[in-house]
Amino acid sequence: MRPVHTRPVAALACAAAIALSVAGCGSDRPAVETDAATSSSSKPSPEPTYDKAYAFAEAKKVEAKRAALGPLEDLPKDTPWATAGFIKSVNEERAELRKAGVTVKGKIRTTGQHVDKLDRKSKGGWRLTTYECSTSTVRYLKGDKDVTAVATDPSKPLPKGPHDNVHRHRYVSTDKGKTWKVQQSWLIYSDEVKETPCVRTPQNPITQAP
Repeated sequence: MRPVHTRPVAALACAAAIALSVAGCGSDRPAVETDAATSSSSKPSPEPTYDKAYAFAEAKKVEAKRAALGPLEDLPKDTPWATAGFIKSVNEERAELRKAGVTVKGKIRTTGQHVDKLDRKSKGGWRLTTYECSTSTVRYLKGDKDVTAVATDPSKPLPKGPHDNVHRHRYVSTDKGKTWKVQQSWLIYSDEVKETPCVRTPQNPITQAP
């Protein structure tokens, strides 16, 4: 475990804002149509098609589970919907914040979820990437002091009020699309945001803040 004093509290809070569990929308697995001849109870139900729509539905279930956790709550080491590397990274960041005496208040509201791409030829298994649009009122406090910082510059305090964000999530499947685990999650900045489905009208633009 990295010692707490290696990074300023503002930088820790900034990093946690990027990795913070964002609220997700649950989604049931797509129904598989069957004809009368195959719907008999004597025959097993057909396997679902492991396509992009199925993968996206499973990814949204993962995000719903992430959202159910507290902002400083560790992921169990045997969490079935996250890779070992993701669990380790999230738990280390949250442990540092707890040791530094940081508390979290506010909420994150998901405003949209979109598929980026499904890669069936990726080394190490299939990969799915998605975009998640959200509005955050999360603030990081150390005692009575607000230590919430701008993600791109931890030396600058983040202005109070709601902030619109775009996260990109990556999921991996090692069984050809049947089950999925979150592998990485990161905040998108600047020009890259303009290329995402989360971009809003000029009257209500996406802000670049955690």
